[in-house]
Amino acid sequence: MLISCVSAGLFAQNLEVESVKSEGFNSVTGISTYSPFKYLTYTQQTQAKQHTDLGHYKILNNTFTLEPLSKLRLTAEGGTVEQQSFFSPLPPNIHLYYRAEVSYGISNYVQPYIYTQHLSAPINQNSGIDNDNLRLNPFFMQSEIGTGIKTEIKGYFLETGVRTMTDPTLDNQASKTQVFSKFSTRF
Repeated sequence: MLISCVSAGLFAQNLEVESVKSEGFNSVTGISTYSPFKYLTYTQQTQAKQHTDLGHYKILNNTFTLEPLSKLRLTAEGGTVEQQSFFSPLPPNIHLYYRAEVSYGISNYVQPYIYTQHLSAPINQNSGIDNDNLRLNPFFMQSEIGTGIKTEIKGYFLETGVRTMTDPTLDNQASKTQVFSKFSTRF
C-alpha cells in the first residue's frame, strides 16, 4: 500500500505548480487522505460489511478524486474485494475491482451521478467454482453500471437511482436491473 501511496503522490506532483498540501488520517474510520492540490484528493480506506445469515465482504480501495470545476467531480477507484457466503465451505473469494464515477452538484443539496464498476472473477479459485449466493446479489459487490441522485439536508442523506448488475464470468452474460434507494443519518 505504501508503494501505491508514493506513486499517487508522484502522479499528482506533475499536475500543477501551485499547491495546497494536506494529509490526514482518521483513526476511527481508518481513512487516510492526501490532497497535494486543491482539486485532487487521494484516499485509502478499508470497508467491511457483514450481512447476518448471508455472508460478508471487505473492500480495500484506493481512490483518486479530481474536481476540475467547483461542482464537477471525477472519481476513479480500485482495489481488492474479499467476499464469502455463509453457505459456502470454501475460502472467501478474492476479486479485483475498479469503479469510475462522474457527478455534478446542481445545488448544495442535489448531486446527480453516473458510474460504472467492474468486479473480476475470483482470482483465488478455479473458474468452474462459482458461488451462486453472491452472483447478482445486491447485498454484495457486483459488476454494474448505474445512475442516480444524491441529496443531503441537515445531516440526512438520501440516494436513489437505477443500476444494472452484470455477471463477471465471461461465459454467463446475465444481468439484473433494479431501482434502489438509501436513507441514512449522521450521529
